[in-house]
Amino acid sequence: MDKLEAATFDAPAAPGGDAPRVREYFPETLLWNPEMVTNEQGEAEIRLPIADSITTWRTSVMGNGLDGQLGSTTSSIKVFQDFFVDIDLPVALTQNDRLEIPVAIYNYMPVAQEVKLTLKQEPWFTLDGSPLQTTKVDAGQVKVVYYKMMAKEIGKHALLVTAKGTKLSDAIRRTIDVQPDGKESRPTINDRLDGQVDRHISIPANAIEGASTIFVKLYPGAFSQVVEGLDGILRMPNGCFEQTSSTTYPNILVLDYLKQSKKLNPELQMKAEQYINVGYQRLVTFEVKDGGGFSWFGDNPAHQILTAYGLLEFSDMSKVHEVDPALIARTQNWLASKQQPDGSWEEKGSGIAEGIINRQTGALRSTAYITWALAESGYKGGQVAKGVTYVKEKLSEAKDPYTLAVILNMMVRVEKESNLTEKVANELIALATTTDKVAYWDAKTQTFTGANQIGADLETTGMAAYALAQWGRNTGFLNKVLTHLIQSKDSFGTWTSTQGTVWSMKALLTASKGGAGDKASVTVIANGKKATTFNITPEDSDVMRQIDLKEFVKAGDNNIRLEYKGEGSLLYQVTGRYYTPWNQVELPRPEFQPLELKVNYDKTTLAQDETVTVNVTIKNRTDKIAEMPLVDVGVPPGFTVIPDKLQGAVENKVISKFTVAARQVILYLTELQPGQEVSVSYQVKAKYPLRAQTPLSKAYPYYNPEKVATVAPTGIIVRK
Repeated sequence: MDKLEAATFDAPAAPGGDAPRVREYFPETLLWNPEMVTNEQGEAEIRLPIADSITTWRTSVMGNGLDGQLGSTTSSIKVFQDFFVDIDLPVALTQNDRLEIPVAIYNYMPVAQEVKLTLKQEPWFTLDGSPLQTTKVDAGQVKVVYYKMMAKEIGKHALLVTAKGTKLSDAIRRTIDVQPDGKESRPTINDRLDGQVDRHISIPANAIEGASTIFVKLYPGAFSQVVEGLDGILRMPNGCFEQTSSTTYPNILVLDYLKQSKKLNPELQMKAEQYINVGYQRLVTFEVKDGGGFSWFGDNPAHQILTAYGLLEFSDMSKVHEVDPALIARTQNWLASKQQPDGSWEEKGSGIAEGIINRQTGALRSTAYITWALAESGYKGGQVAKGVTYVKEKLSEAKDPYTLAVILNMMVRVEKESNLTEKVANELIALATTTDKVAYWDAKTQTFTGANQIGADLETTGMAAYALAQWGRNTGFLNKVLTHLIQSKDSFGTWTSTQGTVWSMKALLTASKGGAGDKASVTVIANGKKATTFNITPEDSDVMRQIDLKEFVKAGDNNIRLEYKGEGSLLYQVTGRYYTPWNQVELPRPEFQPLELKVNYDKTTLAQDETVTVNVTIKNRTDKIAEMPLVDVGVPPGFTVIPDKLQGAVENKVISKFTVAARQVILYLTELQPGQEVSVSYQVKAKYPLRAQTPLSKAYPYYNPEKVATVAPTGIIVRK
């Protein structure tokens, strides 16, 4: 590849007397194109609409020729105009936050301009002062003016500023999310619909006005559930190898389904391919450079079960995306080299690296898991047979559902039709809790990620369902298990943790036969009033439907009736959402929580451009190790995080990793010993005057998110 040429031009601003075009398209990625075919000279041309950002876009291109040679290059596309304005707007505010929004005026012309700046007034905010400001901006000068306002109405809103100059003009529209000043609750009901059903969602009388709603979602088939989970799982923090793996995995499942079913969806395919590409590039960074294998954060020692999980994913990924064959072979060989002479795998070390082994049933479960991964990935070495022999010899030691689910997955892969596989399946089924409609398992143990209770139960049930779906027998029982998984889905389309979500999705897609008939309809009636009717056809049977019933919602009991007409059945979810004012929320006392979280600021009143030190302390108040604790600390609007001390905390091994987002700082720890306390401090800098609330902060073991400790928002005042 010799070169990349980009034709660029200066974007024109409107003359001073004309109404300027409003700039409002500000994507972070302008183009991602996984495939482009050149002509015989190796040339290709692409035309794309340029975003409204005044910036220089970095372009990267990779390609290969018919002879297998690879090439890559980078270039840039400059988007510029001599006069423009910009708004430094936070991503989100809390209702009743007050701030002085800075509007920067850039004049790169050789002459001064008299500029009339107009802020379009909207019902969602109240303005303190005039919407019109006039100022002179000299040649080559950047000047900032401020608008004082208070966020009044909840929701997503736009802010439009127009700058009319004597020579050139500009206009910009930015969006902002105004959130309720209260604790969110999301009561959720999931089930199967094949006739008429009435569901009830209660909205408390003290819920914040204007913030309550009810959503109804309809899923004609299993695929529509998985597609919803694509965005849901991306909400989850993804700082370690397992989390990055599991947030990438659903896209692999979707892409594989599209190819297997020959149902083309170019938009969804492109989205999935983009996430897989980014996920793959991140995943390889967690490989342990000294010795091989993968670990939670890429450092020694490598974790055998985590590496096996990664191998399962790389194997599935290779069906839909280019994966370096050497990576798969290297991972297989590393795992094979760790096998003991008796055919088992034993983990060395302590802490979460033991995970699946020392805290539960010895080497049996880990041997089954690694043997399964090697066999699934096509490894041809004798270690697979030795592993299977070891598991068979120790099978009588398998007493809990999680162990049996792992073993069944292995057996289905290596001896699907054997009597022993049937025996394992029947033993697993016998341990299930079964009713007329559902079946599920209580894990009764930790999983390899350290999940227990709800997280472990869903992970076990999802993994068992996947094994049974692969086995292909006793479909009546399997449907009961799938119904339980459907009923257990949260309001974001996921199953509590990354592991629970991945295995539930795999099970649903593997057993995805059935659903709504060729033609069906669903009528939604809210509190006695018809809201809508959805018609389902074969062409759109994989598409999730959703309706927001906000206009029908009232305080107290809300009756939601769903009427289904047609053959078969479909799945549905009814979710309420409301907010209780923080001053009416009684949080559990920290000392009575499994994890105790404290977030303190060294000052809450300061001047613009000053810094605040944020002190974060997390303590494990239980007598058990807290695996993979995560701390999510809210960042006040209008503040910039200074990461130096956080990087120092990683280097000093106080924390394993951190990430900084627009509204939060996320701290990752590998574990907390019983009674252990960890403290981290960092600074944030105030960018402009405001009186606002921080977002809430929380801490929880990543794979047991129900054990959450919450710190209510804190008020911050920044003066000029």
